[in-house]
Amino acid sequence: MRTVVTIFIITAFVTSAAAMSERPLPELPKKPREIEAALAKRIPSGMPVAEAQREMEALGFQCAPGTGTFVGGVTGTYLYCDRASRAIVSERYQVALVHAEGRLKSIHATYSLTGP
Repeated sequence: MRTVVTIFIITAFVTSAAAMSERPLPELPKKPREIEAALAKRIPSGMPVAEAQREMEALGFQCAPGTGTFVGGVTGTYLYCDRASRAIVSERYQVALVHAEGRLKSIHATYSLTGP
């Protein structure tokens, strides 16, 4: 019986610690131009791309080098950042941080709802 109680207490502690570590994602606008403007305040043109990636990841995005053409015909060298909420119908933000010579040049964003 003591083993069952001990396991229960450990499980409750680990679950509580995990729940406390998940912070709510900062709110972002829903319209692409407004998303871009909000991000530009935090990630201005000329910022080193590595620093821009850290800022995006702090906002809950996962980033990787982009390939191909992004929405709206954006091509070139860019960092692709994606953020989706975890819900039955989730919000999805996709952002291309276009850069050259290691510095941010422009931000392009999309917003969509995904789900059943």
